[in-house]
Amino acid sequence: MISLNRRSALKATVAGSLSSLALTALPSQASAAETSSEPAINRVLAAMIDQAFASSNTVRNGEITVDFFSPLSALDGFAQDAYVNVRNNDQAPTEHLLQFRIDLPKTSVTENSATRWMTRALSSYGKVAEIHSGVAGQKSYIWTIDRFLGGSVSSFKNSADMVFGFGDGLSRSGRIKNAIVVTPLTDGAPDLRSIVGDNYVNDSKVIAYYEAARATWRAAGYGYKYGFKAFSSRVPVTPIAWGESVDSRIALNAAPSGLNYDHNGIY
Repeated sequence: MISLNRRSALKATVAGSLSSLALTALPSQASAAETSSEPAINRVLAAMIDQAFASSNTVRNGEITVDFFSPLSALDGFAQDAYVNVRNNDQAPTEHLLQFRIDLPKTSVTENSATRWMTRALSSYGKVAEIHSGVAGQKSYIWTIDRFLGGSVSSFKNSADMVFGFGDGLSRSGRIKNAIVVTPLTDGAPDLRSIVGDNYVNDSKVIAYYEAARATWRAAGYGYKYGFKAFSSRVPVTPIAWGESVDSRIALNAAPSGLNYDHNGIY
């Protein structure tokens, strides 16, 4: 096996002949060249991408689960705190910083311009940035967990929390009520920039080759798995695909009381 060092590979002449280079075969998956319809990229760059995915061919058995919790009563449309918790249930720690998009869609009819007042949206386990949702009256955020989460048998912390402080939802057209929708943005794939460096990270052919390799890698079952376990349900974790969402109205909300409105996933 030939070890491909990124720095030495990038020093090679991109247009040169590399017919003597023996590429390492990817275990359990085809190379991106076999699955992409884009023109072939330089063989050194292709080999570096293939090798990066070959090195990441570890199946993670446990899901990263997303759950919802309110410490007090969660009466719909009134001021309250709600927490989003993510937990690494795999035995292995995460290799990437996890990132999630969180949307707070309305669940009641109010004027489109009215937006629920939020007292806070923060986490001690990372950075929270408010983004433009593209939906009138809807708050949206990106949550980046700034530390790796240990596995289920790890001595490191394996869960992280984000809190939302919902202000009172009273408006001219009634009470604004919201749900919480969480979408995982991290699939655990090798980072393109770390593979090819700044000179090639924006190259369209390199990006196409990388995305083809990434799709093949995910289809083979590698990368992070996500899911949720509905409150009060004894069924196993419900898996969701990377890029799909967990809706608090489906996963439901854990709370100390037994009142139905405390568990309906509406805040």
